[in-house]
Amino acid sequence: MSLKEFALDRIKDFFIITTLVNIVMFVLGTIYQHGQLFSYEVLLLPPLYGFFGTLPSWITYSRRELQAKQLFIRKIFKVLALEVLLILITFPGEMLCKENLGMILSFAISIMVVYFLVLLISWLLEKKRADQMMKDLEIYQQTDDY
Repeated sequence: MSLKEFALDRIKDFFIITTLVNIVMFVLGTIYQHGQLFSYEVLLLPPLYGFFGTLPSWITYSRRELQAKQLFIRKIFKVLALEVLLILITFPGEMLCKENLGMILSFAISIMVVYFLVLLISWLLEKKRADQMMKDLEIYQQTDDY
């Protein structure tokens, strides 16, 4: 995969992540901090999480085709880096303590849910594109005179 294609896929992932982070923030906020009011600065959080959520994806980039085992190992590192990065950004310093363990675990589970939803949505979009290409190819083959 070329660097340009990889970067375009990360941009697509950014927007999917940003949308899903909005939903997760609503759900977790309703559970843990119901009724709390926020300032306009909180609107920057989903794009920031989207940006930081795409950074570990660069672990999986390679100019050449990776073997299945290599890709699997890189994806494991990607998920671990994603979890650690986002938890450390969200719970800096003293906030990373035993009292916040329930919230941290909920957040970690939310990261995994968003991660798998991004994979699912990306797969569905790619499948739709591939199906359309196959239909176009069939039409082309039927109209082409050999």
